[in-house]
Amino acid sequence: MLNKTNIIHLFSVLGIVFTFNSFAFSVTPSIIINLVGGGELSGDVSFNFIISDAENIAVDLKVEYNIGGDWVTATTTGDISALLPPAYSGTFSWISLTDADGIDSPNTLIRVTPSDSNGTGAPGVSSFFLLDNNLTPKLTIETPSGESSGDVIITYALSDPEGDDLNIIGEYNVDGTWQFALSIPNITSANYSGELTWSSLNDIPGIDETNTFFQIIVSDNDIGDAAATNAFHLDNNDIPSIFISGPVSEFRGDAIISYNISDNEDDTYGIRVEYSTNNGSSWSLADVTGDTSGLTLKSGNITWNSLRDIPRFVGGALLRLIPHDNDAGNPGSVSLLMDNIGAPAVFINTGFPSELQGDFIFQYQIIDEESDSVFLDVEFRRNPNSPWIDADITGQLDELFPGGYSGTLTWHSDSIGQLSHEDRLHAGFRIMARDKNPGGWFEWPDVHVDNNEIPEVISVSSIPNTITGKITIPMEIADVEGDTLSIDVQISRDGGITWKFGSSNGESSGLLPTNYTPDFIWDSVIDLGFHLAADVRLRLAARDNDRSPFIETNDFIVHNKVGDFSGDLRIDFDDIAGFQNSWLAQDTIRETGPTTGTVPNLVVQRDGVVDFEDLLPFIQMWNWSLEANGGSSSKPITEFSGSNGSPALLIESRENEDSSIDVYIAIPETENVWSGRIQFFYDSKIKIADLSLTDSYADNRQSIYIERIENSIGTAEVVIAPIDGYSLSDWRDQLIKLNIQSNASGYSGKLTVAYDFRGKDGEKIESAVQEFEFEIRSNIPKEYQLLNNYPNPFNPSTTIEFDLSVQGDIRLTIYNLLGEVVKTFADQALEPGRHTIVWKGDSNSGVAVSSGIYFYSLRTGNFHSVKKMLLVR
Repeated sequence: MLNKTNIIHLFSVLGIVFTFNSFAFSVTPSIIINLVGGGELSGDVSFNFIISDAENIAVDLKVEYNIGGDWVTATTTGDISALLPPAYSGTFSWISLTDADGIDSPNTLIRVTPSDSNGTGAPGVSSFFLLDNNLTPKLTIETPSGESSGDVIITYALSDPEGDDLNIIGEYNVDGTWQFALSIPNITSANYSGELTWSSLNDIPGIDETNTFFQIIVSDNDIGDAAATNAFHLDNNDIPSIFISGPVSEFRGDAIISYNISDNEDDTYGIRVEYSTNNGSSWSLADVTGDTSGLTLKSGNITWNSLRDIPRFVGGALLRLIPHDNDAGNPGSVSLLMDNIGAPAVFINTGFPSELQGDFIFQYQIIDEESDSVFLDVEFRRNPNSPWIDADITGQLDELFPGGYSGTLTWHSDSIGQLSHEDRLHAGFRIMARDKNPGGWFEWPDVHVDNNEIPEVISVSSIPNTITGKITIPMEIADVEGDTLSIDVQISRDGGITWKFGSSNGESSGLLPTNYTPDFIWDSVIDLGFHLAADVRLRLAARDNDRSPFIETNDFIVHNKVGDFSGDLRIDFDDIAGFQNSWLAQDTIRETGPTTGTVPNLVVQRDGVVDFEDLLPFIQMWNWSLEANGGSSSKPITEFSGSNGSPALLIESRENEDSSIDVYIAIPETENVWSGRIQFFYDSKIKIADLSLTDSYADNRQSIYIERIENSIGTAEVVIAPIDGYSLSDWRDQLIKLNIQSNASGYSGKLTVAYDFRGKDGEKIESAVQEFEFEIRSNIPKEYQLLNNYPNPFNPSTTIEFDLSVQGDIRLTIYNLLGEVVKTFADQALEPGRHTIVWKGDSNSGVAVSSGIYFYSLRTGNFHSVKKMLLVR
């Protein structure tokens, strides 16, 4: 072994004299440790270690832990003493429950210090990890009994084996969603059993809900149990009150009643209307006209049809209105003076059929205490908002004496001027008797009259044996009345045994007689999803208010490749909107995954959710389509239309020091963009080294992102479609980043950018071409330079850099202390600029060299430089 005296060596290498100092030294061990596993750890925590000791002698390890304070000797299992080279790598475990029971520390460290007979080496320290030996608390909760309101008392009991101070959070649920109610911190073990008071009127005033829940979440350093009550009744509702007024003098028949509601909560309410003819001893439900449910206005009118309830009553009656929301409110009443005998009354004794067609024959009965000559008026209306019209009646209507107070009349509902060829779901019909005084109307407000002629499907064209995506089905329909028609389609997958309704597209609704030969479009992807070789039969019908009989098509096969939303046998940008909409709407019919089989004949195995298992097959099919179509994912640049206004893209650049620029693209002004495709065309003298989403976009948004770079032909492309429920237009900042590189001599030119933006359903928003001029400055150094290697000292490799101001041949050589050539990097012609060579610590024969001092020499032209480096193994 050399002593510590400086030794000066002089020797000649290629005519150059080198001088250096050499020192003898003893080597202490070093160690690297790594945590086994990750996440939250407890109990025994294991570590791998690797010891380095140049002398290969016995090494001892000292293990310490730190949980936010001082280093403390750790309790361990595994060999950590007198470790010889075969045991220089191994594993030990820290028994953390012995040293740190009950501890929950996110910043835990383990330090291992190696030592041998030469002394103590540099310690190895683990990365921070989360140690959680804390036992989580638990709780029980009781359900309030009976009906609660206002301040609700919740009884609970907590438990924690460590007796920690505990925190609780209270939450309530009346609509399927948990909402924060209160929190109580620092509950000591002496108060683990107790009550809390929920001020429910502050959180949900006006609520009347029988399915109310309250839950408590308990925690110390960790979240413990969450326990919820059973459903209980919470009634915070304020009941409404009503004030009413009616006729002040004697009347007959209809009484118009005005009302005003008082309700502090502005609820939607209803009104129950009752009458009494015995001064309130008993009440009956009144027959009224006007809205009595789903009311939001606080004032209005209703009409009491008293002739229907008490047609022969004379005297005083009471009418009361009871308002209600969830609860019955305070009623309002009015006294009425009435005479329902003075004028004649008429009733229809025949009920209307559920659907009336043609003639309606009905029996009537007249009541008139005075036995006057009575006349009948009969009217109808098409709907509740249309005027009343005289009905076309067969039978006697004039001068009916007591012998004719009952009889039969016929309404010709399908005659001219009535409801001929019409289908009315809510027609009205009424009759009134009159002598010198008009009686009240006896009315049916909701009558279904159907005199409509059913339309007809005359023909449906044959469908090819195999189809993909959408298919146009020419057909011919007819209707003698010339009504506006729609087309219904049904689908069968079992040869016509069972049917289900499908989706109509194209010319399928609002069809006038001028378009009774429509081109009906059926989109098989919407109704069937992505099926290969699906046996299908369709049937079609025409419909106005009534539907014609169905006409069936021939059997055919639907062959929809996964991801081909547009049905053009390509999976490209035209399909992005379809996938995006399926993702956002969770359209389980058009799932694209998970799949079995191989591309392109993937078979979808629907799992009832559209997620990343659907995205992977879509991308696989995209790549297949790209390859199958010769590298073209969609239309070429020549098909992009010119922009009518200002360019949509905001393009900015930033210069780098390495003969490159970063180009940033944003779309700050364009609205309603949900997907975008951008193509880049550039000179082959430059290259796009990176094409990606900006970090800010990628960190905050979730999108489908597809990129392609082909520097050999000077083109690149990105496709982006958000799948987080927000459009691209919602992101006004920089969206895409390109790193464009040139050689060391720089570049001046332009980047041609073509873009195609689509709306939510794939409709075109904007499509145009922009040009962006830019310059990349030269980074050719002004002089020759040999730089310091790094790292230094090094093991096992180091990097050597040098600058060339002009093109030339270089020779880089590595020498040992004796001036002997160790490694030669062969002469080679290099362009001007900075260059890098990595030496892996080996000789020209490939053998690893020993630890020591080495020199590296660079020669080029008239330039020569030598530097020193240290290899430590």
